[in-house]
Amino acid sequence: SLGGGVVNNLAGFLASSLYRGITLVHITTSSMGMFDAAIDFKQAVNHPLGKNLLGSYYPATNIIMDPEVLETLSKRHILNGVSEALKHALCQSMHLTRAIVDPLAKDLHKALRDPEYLQMVCRECIDYKVPTLIHYNETDFNEMVPQYGHAIAHAIETLSFYTPGVAPLLHGEAVSIGMVVTAEVGYIMGYTTAETVQQHYDFMNQAGLPVFCPKGIEIDRILNKMKYDKHFVKTPTMGLLKTIGNMHQKEDGDFAVEVDTEFISEALQANFERRDAFVGEPRDLYTLDAAAKAQQSEIQAAVEEDDYGMNGSMKDKTYFPSSSSFTVVSMSESSVLTTSSDGDDDEEDEDRASPGLGLDLQKVTVEEDAVFDRPIVKTN
Repeated sequence: SLGGGVVNNLAGFLASSLYRGITLVHITTSSMGMFDAAIDFKQAVNHPLGKNLLGSYYPATNIIMDPEVLETLSKRHILNGVSEALKHALCQSMHLTRAIVDPLAKDLHKALRDPEYLQMVCRECIDYKVPTLIHYNETDFNEMVPQYGHAIAHAIETLSFYTPGVAPLLHGEAVSIGMVVTAEVGYIMGYTTAETVQQHYDFMNQAGLPVFCPKGIEIDRILNKMKYDKHFVKTPTMGLLKTIGNMHQKEDGDFAVEVDTEFISEALQANFERRDAFVGEPRDLYTLDAAAKAQQSEIQAAVEEDDYGMNGSMKDKTYFPSSSSFTVVSMSESSVLTTSSDGDDDEEDEDRASPGLGLDLQKVTVEEDAVFDRPIVKTN
């Protein structure tokens, strides 16, 4: 496979199925792949009913990582994988937790573009996760750590794609929320200290990750969606922390805890109350990105209302191009529109290249739409 976590998982599932198994090599190109997804023998794809419902257990022969390729990712997508790194840290090491969070708290944007920081996170994730795979069958600790926060996260992540008014969550963003709510569950059940719950909120917030379930996703829908989690039998099952770096262990030695849905409901309500009482500026990139896109949609709707007459025809309107420059590059039978601007390097991938436009280069001019911050391709 060549790609991020989704591509790694899809290729892994296909490799396990073709001819009852063919050699699998991952060349992973995202933080989600490098920090978690590719370092695994669990291969799966999603289903409309829930996450990872179709899959297999099939290890890769080789896994190739180069943190330099993360330079092409947006900061939000880098944080997507950092959330999974924090999962390992919260369950196993306060030292690693601080090593991941402190640089982000000091200067979020600088840390996410620091190759040494990203390489450190990558190496630490390998060191902490590989033992849980090698000794997987010896104790359920090795299952509960990689799944920490995921029972709730999978439900919230899925619902974020099907709830009007809610911006879809990246997997790591949902895991961040899931871990915070799971800490609330542990506190309600008497296993997790109040300080540890607050540390969950603080660490995730300092790391630029979301901590609140988005408004519009209701508790009953979350509980219903959790029934499709792979650890749900009669009730949800999950790992819980005592303190940062220490997972709760039952008297029988197991780490998996069956949790009544009433505790999860109460934990979600506690999260909702914190969300509704929150004052101040959001720090997480999910909320900031969703707010920016919502504002853009409002502007677009206002412009369209102003620009279109009753007959649907577009009024004459002039958009003034900014200082950004754009070039059209010919590639054999198709054309690719590329942009270069003076702005931040975190523009969405779709703004960077649009293959196969099929444009006549002699009849094309390109300007930037100053209202929507996107190129306008005009044919003469």
